[in-house]
Amino acid sequence: MNRRRLVAGLVRMWRNEIAYLQPTGLFNLGYLRRSLPPEQALHRALWWRNRNRLPRLLWLALQVLRILHWRWLGYRRAVAAAVLAFSERIARDEGIPVAEQRDRIAVWARQWCIMPDEAYAFGLYRKGRDGLLRLYPDEQLSFHRVLNANRGACKADYRTVQDKQYLADRLSELGIPVAATLNAKQGGFEQLESALAAMPAVFCKLRYGSRGESAFRVESSADGLIGLTLAGKLLDTEAGVLAAWSELAGKGPVLIQPYLHNHPLLQGLSPEADSITLRVITRMQGNAASVWTGLLYVQAPGDAVDRGYWLLKIDADSGQVVDAFGLWPTSEGGVDNPAQLRMLDGQAMPYWPDIARFSAQAHAELPRLWAVAWDWIVTPEGPVLLEGNSGWDIMPLQELGVDFVKIGCDMIGKPHQ
Repeated sequence: MNRRRLVAGLVRMWRNEIAYLQPTGLFNLGYLRRSLPPEQALHRALWWRNRNRLPRLLWLALQVLRILHWRWLGYRRAVAAAVLAFSERIARDEGIPVAEQRDRIAVWARQWCIMPDEAYAFGLYRKGRDGLLRLYPDEQLSFHRVLNANRGACKADYRTVQDKQYLADRLSELGIPVAATLNAKQGGFEQLESALAAMPAVFCKLRYGSRGESAFRVESSADGLIGLTLAGKLLDTEAGVLAAWSELAGKGPVLIQPYLHNHPLLQGLSPEADSITLRVITRMQGNAASVWTGLLYVQAPGDAVDRGYWLLKIDADSGQVVDAFGLWPTSEGGVDNPAQLRMLDGQAMPYWPDIARFSAQAHAELPRLWAVAWDWIVTPEGPVLLEGNSGWDIMPLQELGVDFVKIGCDMIGKPHQ
């Protein structure tokens, strides 16, 4: 085995599995029983699949360590921190005494390993709330894996989605408009300079990365190259851009794409925002792919690093904005939707029929994946597809009322025909 990969793997294991002594997903001693109620069986299946590519025996040993630490010590500290952060506001607004909040949160934390801050976010401090009727952030990837496996997905399906260049080439052959991409060699900073000689601004990301890891935008200025990372860090010197490039290139092959501008209808939502992403989620129903819903991610005003996103829900059939809801993650106490979001209610996304058709056509190329999120930029000239995601964030749709626990219980144990 390559020594560099071995060291990187050991460091990753330390950071993700040992130094972070919290359970992975939900766990209860009742999992040892063969037969469980459907919701418990689903959470057990998600916990069992959430091993982060570790050998099964090593993963189990680490899970035992995590769970023992959590049940004896860790949950107490986490509950105390969450109660300190949230209880007074809830006691004031909802009239639930702090002691009652603490008792309910502690039960879910100790018995089911539900993180206290997530328990507060899902209202488990209220009497009668069932924490097993929700999915949690740590369960998202395993949820997708379980449902994809139910349709017969294999490594080749994941490799197709993860390799952004290969997927773009494959979809381009079908006539789907994808972002023009330069596949840069690792460490090839001269390719970035060459791209900027032909385009005013570009966006750099990993070919095999996810969630915009270390991605950044860069452009030329009178003082040299400047840019902004996807995480919101300003690159105000050429040295900063070079450092960002080195960090990105050190993680694998890099893709360079032209920086895409928003359609005028969308740019008015957040004039200072970067490209506004339209996420179209498709799902397989039988052997046919169809659009489930759309979500428009609009950067909220505020500090570039700490700002959240306004989410606008898009109706699958009409492409109309049917709901605009809070900051994601929701800010404390909630925030009223700004006037520009309310004005968009009922308006259809530009080019929606094409976007919906192209998204379903793209998913038809990956029929063993139960659902895929396609990220589009709607430009003045038309829609441009950036990438597809097989492990997309389910939390916004769950917040809007989608019952993913029911979806999982219905699909697991019923093999796709």
